[in-house]
Amino acid sequence: MRVRDAILAGALTASCGCERAPPPPSTAPPPPGPPPAQTQAPPQQAQPAQAPAPAAQPAAAPAPAAQQAPPPAQAAKPPERKNPFKAPEHFNELQRLYAEATAAIAAGDKAKALDLLDDVLALEQGHRLASRDKARLLRGMGRYDEALAAISEGLKITADDTYLLEEKAWILLEKGETKAALSVVDGALKSDLPLPGLRYQRAVIRTVLSDKEGALAALEDALEHGFLGHSIMEAEKRFEPIRREKRFEAVLDKIRDTLARSQAAAVAFQAHEEDRPLPEVWAADYREQIETLVGNVSRGKGEDLEIDLTDVDGKPLRVADHKGKVVFVQVWGAWSEACRKMIPEILRLKEEYKDKGVVVLSLCYEPAAVPGEEQEVVLNVKAFQRENKFDVPCAVIDKEYSALKLYVSGYPVTLLFGKEGKMHLRSYGFKAYHVLRGMADILLGTAGAKDAALRDLDREKAPEKR
Repeated sequence: MRVRDAILAGALTASCGCERAPPPPSTAPPPPGPPPAQTQAPPQQAQPAQAPAPAAQPAAAPAPAAQQAPPPAQAAKPPERKNPFKAPEHFNELQRLYAEATAAIAAGDKAKALDLLDDVLALEQGHRLASRDKARLLRGMGRYDEALAAISEGLKITADDTYLLEEKAWILLEKGETKAALSVVDGALKSDLPLPGLRYQRAVIRTVLSDKEGALAALEDALEHGFLGHSIMEAEKRFEPIRREKRFEAVLDKIRDTLARSQAAAVAFQAHEEDRPLPEVWAADYREQIETLVGNVSRGKGEDLEIDLTDVDGKPLRVADHKGKVVFVQVWGAWSEACRKMIPEILRLKEEYKDKGVVVLSLCYEPAAVPGEEQEVVLNVKAFQRENKFDVPCAVIDKEYSALKLYVSGYPVTLLFGKEGKMHLRSYGFKAYHVLRGMADILLGTAGAKDAALRDLDREKAPEKR
């Protein structure tokens, strides 16, 4: 018997939970003739009922070496099989091939890319990214049936993979099977996941189906669930029937605003993380600020920025408490010369416009506002306000609030709220009273406010930094 067979035999024996037992003592009558000498017992010891002595048991004889079972510990462990999909060399090769495939796609070499993707799929059947990329390439070449076959292979492994389902819907849409594409998307969206790409795709499909209301509702749903691809929306030719709809434009505006705020937050947070005062802004393009403010007010465009704090006197400081009025929130720092020089300008606005429906609040950013030292900072801010006669409700904010709530990346900055409570503009830079007055008139809806504000810009000169 070969060694491999012996091992397998031992493994099978162990697997059934038994070992090879010695044969039992024979009960058949002995053959004729004299008994063997080595088994003859003396007459005085011959007892009919007595069992044979253990030493004379045939079982005591060892089995031949080739037929002996291996020790139980060895027999219970069958030969280990290696899974090729867990081998490091397999992953290395897979990674290399897929990287070359994506490089070929980027270079526009579709034939090479398809060959490499086939190599990836030969190593790992149903590789999700390779299946999707292959289908996408074939779709771009108009080979829709092959593209669907590639997607189907991937879906055999993961039937609910949203990457693959999204690509399948695009293939069906371009193939002309629009209702089938919608069925794929609707089926995938039965889950509770956000899936903004699939929700956007549903808007495209409903536009193709001439369902204008359904398409706009799907776009708003995609935005609500995190879709931010404004460039994709702008480039999508199938949106022509709804492109001029106000709801379509509103979705685009909301996406742009969200991206701008995200970028501002990133810049602000990075600036605050440097643990130093933020840059001072002595001058800005106020003409552009006024044009932006006028456009935002006329379109009702603004952020729902909630400011709900406690001021240095322990009283509530909330923008929402002043709904129906124009609110200027001056964000400043005592460490900033530009902020200090703007105090008389903002105080003049407060006095001259208090009976016209304008309210002025302030937020003092103090880098020293760290946990455990808030009271000392508050006392210092109150002392500064007394010395400078800055009689405006004020709350102290730290770097997290300044960066992640207000998205402030420089000082001074004025947050301009309309009567409806929306913030229409972050106005950076030192602003003289004339500029502040023009902005207040625009927010109040004063006739000719824009032209007057632009004329007054010639009177604005930012003070020189000492």
